[in-house]
Amino acid sequence: MCIRDRSTGLNGAVYALAFAPNGDLYIGGSFTDPAYPYLCKWNGTAFSVVGTNTDIGGAVYALAFGATGNLYVGGVFTNAGGNASADYIAKWSGSRWESLGTGVNLTVFGISVDSGKVYASGSFTAAGGLTNANRVAVWTNGSWQPLDIKLPGTTTYVYSFLPASDGSLYIGGGFSTLAESVNAESGQVALNLNVSSGSANTYPRMQIIGPGKLYSITNYTTGAQIAFNDLTLLAGERLDLNFDPLNLKFTSSWAGRGSVLRYVNAGSDYGNFYLKPGINYISLFMDKSTTTSATKAWMAWKPRFWGIDGALLE
Repeated sequence: MCIRDRSTGLNGAVYALAFAPNGDLYIGGSFTDPAYPYLCKWNGTAFSVVGTNTDIGGAVYALAFGATGNLYVGGVFTNAGGNASADYIAKWSGSRWESLGTGVNLTVFGISVDSGKVYASGSFTAAGGLTNANRVAVWTNGSWQPLDIKLPGTTTYVYSFLPASDGSLYIGGGFSTLAESVNAESGQVALNLNVSSGSANTYPRMQIIGPGKLYSITNYTTGAQIAFNDLTLLAGERLDLNFDPLNLKFTSSWAGRGSVLRYVNAGSDYGNFYLKPGINYISLFMDKSTTTSATKAWMAWKPRFWGIDGALLE
């Protein structure tokens, strides 16, 4: 798509459009008009700059507004508005540019905002320094997290990303079944349970036995997630994860592992991971093991405190 306005001289390729809550149209692309290069807005009468004409120094491929009116911008730019961490993706608050952590390390082609979470897709191989958050990642709880999916190949790009109302995620890009055994896979789900916690919140204890690379544990009922970075279990290594807030412990049977908590991504809900009353859907996401040893996992749960009448004491 191309856009041209004779009165201002704006011209060039347009890659992204988004309406602001007030009705202004925000436009991103590769246009390089000196007054508003790469990003501008149209109020129905005239174009104007977003911030200053030096804030964005490269093409803009993605635009999306959040529920609070913040604009999220993705592309090939770095240091948006002079912010050294606002690389390839940045947030415009209406008065200044802000980073999303340390950003990502390569181009962002798609952005979608849903329920306070910012999803990004592109050619990047790390988000917030996490190498397992590559090509698709989500900004939530003030940090970048990987998604529970493994895409084939390492050089194919993800161009678009759409969360659906039923919780599904639709991802589009250059990956395909050509020369690949699968199109996209969620790896090995070692534990996928529908469990009931009775009438009060309970705190689970999990044990995971390697080999395999552990990515995340998610309670889709509460939305709580614990994401791990670069945690590859040895064959026979046993992780013991106790989520009781009065006795919170993550330990490994391998003495050389050190602190398991150092593998937990910032922003994870490990201090508030519980089962709510009724049914809970729990998923443990691990990459497939390439050895003949099997990955095993089990989970137990109990209330935090019990009274004489069997109710949870607050």
